Parts: sequence; C-alpha cells; structure tokens
Amino acid sequence: MLQGALLGLIDEACAEIVTLTEEVSEAEFFRSRLTHGETVKRLKAIAQAAEQLPEPARAAIAEIDWARWQELGRELAAGSAGPLAVWVAVRELAPLTLNWLRVYQQSRPDLFQLKP
Repeated sequence: MLQGALLGLIDEACAEIVTLTEEVSEAEFFRSRLTHGETVKRLKAIAQAAEQLPEPARAAIAEIDWARWQELGRELAAGSAGPLAVWVAVRELAPLTLNWLRVYQQSRPDLFQLKP
C-alpha cells in the first residue's frame, strides 16, 4: 500500500507543479513568493516520497531520475538548493517524472495499487 500511495503523491505533486508554473517565466517564478513557496513545498514532498519509495518500485520505473530527486531533497532541506537546481526541477524533472508515471500507470497499474 505504501508504494501505491507514494507514487500517487508524487504524481499529484508533479501535476500541481506543472499547473502552478505553466505560464510563468523564470524571473516571475522567483519573484512570486506564493508560486515559488508552493512549488518548493511540492518539490520537498516529492523528494521525501522518492526517498521512502521501496527500491524495487524505483527500479521498476528506472526512467525517473530518483537519485536526483533524493539529492534535491537533501539540498532543499539544507537550504543549499540554488535557483538553477530548483528551476531545472520545475521545468524538467517534475514534468518528466509526471510523464513517466502516466506511462507506467497504463503499462504497470500494479505498481500504483493501494493494497491492504
């Protein structure tokens, strides 16, 4: 059950990041405390979920850069994540993760099941 819930959380947070930042330029993103703050919250949630995700699940969806998510989580927690790392996560890492999760929801729905 944990695996399905964690993947669902990652999927939802990635979708929210894409929505929050859809038509926002880099300069606007960093000027907006609300958009930036809400996006960083979601980045942290994804990183925490990626850290807790069982290794077999990460291995099953190897196209996602789980190591980068874990590294970003450590950087965000330490306050050492630079603007470039955050922006790359917003524009590349989150959308790619979302796309791969959607592919795997179709091809491997068993990974996303909430089993008791």
